[in-house]
Amino acid sequence: MIVKYPKPAPWAVRSAKSSSDVTSAFYGLAKSSAQARVDQVRPNTLSRRGFLAALAGSVTVATSLIPAKGHAAFSAYRQIQSEKDLCSNSYLFEDNSHCVLIDVQLAHEQAASVIEDIKATGKTLQSIFITHAHPENIAALKHIGPAFPKADIISTASTLDMLEFAASSWPAFHNRFREASNGPIDCGSLEFECLNLEADEFGAPLVLFEPVMKALVGGSQIVEGQHPSLDNRKISTRRHNLQAITDRWDYMFVLPGHGQIGAPDLVAENRAYLDLVETLQLEGFTRQSAREIVLSRFPDYKYPETLEASLKSLFPLT
Repeated sequence: MIVKYPKPAPWAVRSAKSSSDVTSAFYGLAKSSAQARVDQVRPNTLSRRGFLAALAGSVTVATSLIPAKGHAAFSAYRQIQSEKDLCSNSYLFEDNSHCVLIDVQLAHEQAASVIEDIKATGKTLQSIFITHAHPENIAALKHIGPAFPKADIISTASTLDMLEFAASSWPAFHNRFREASNGPIDCGSLEFECLNLEADEFGAPLVLFEPVMKALVGGSQIVEGQHPSLDNRKISTRRHNLQAITDRWDYMFVLPGHGQIGAPDLVAENRAYLDLVETLQLEGFTRQSAREIVLSRFPDYKYPETLEASLKSLFPLT
């Protein structure tokens, strides 16, 4: 496989210092050329911090991986949603004629950016997948859907129920809704494999696998570099879902719902976090002791307020 890094338009980095920042970040290669080529992609060469490591602090980032002719490609959006650096990811997969969008962001401004970039490809947006019904993943659908009225909206049955109810009040929204069953799903010239997972408080989440690039899109089930929101039910559900993912696919890239793109060990890291919290709970640790241990194990994770909420739900004060 040959992997090319294109010049910065339309899928270039919006806020990076230069296009070479992306090239240097990807696989840790110290290459300045925007057309750097990698003869073979190996899972152990991709660091956990992934594509966007050199781009910390950017307001809006889009980066791409364009393989040789005839192969699928994917592009990653990272959107900063507030002064607290909250971000949610959308992903655009494309081949020579079609593209597929996965998750759609929160605000109108972000939707406008995604619409502009999709149109700049000159390709047909075949489908829009929604991995889960969190507001930051679905709110902009009311703007993106009408911009591409022929694109199917694909998700799990429970998520589609929520979307259809919301869309009933959206003017000019006429997209077709389509349920994702377990297994392969055809999206024009692109193909994905779908897996409906055990439901959480927002319904049954969906994860996707693109077999050409061996890319796993984790949605709400996989995050990078941040404390997840947990309670007893969430720990059990997420552990079960992560196991279902690892049992089903051999993936090379992990595209999380929040945070930076990573290698396969990002799924294991998510599982290790759950295992640690569950072990501390079973062994009767207090909230303060649990906090100290979690922070020592994951010192760079963001959103300590989310950790505090989880600790309050899971551990006694004394």
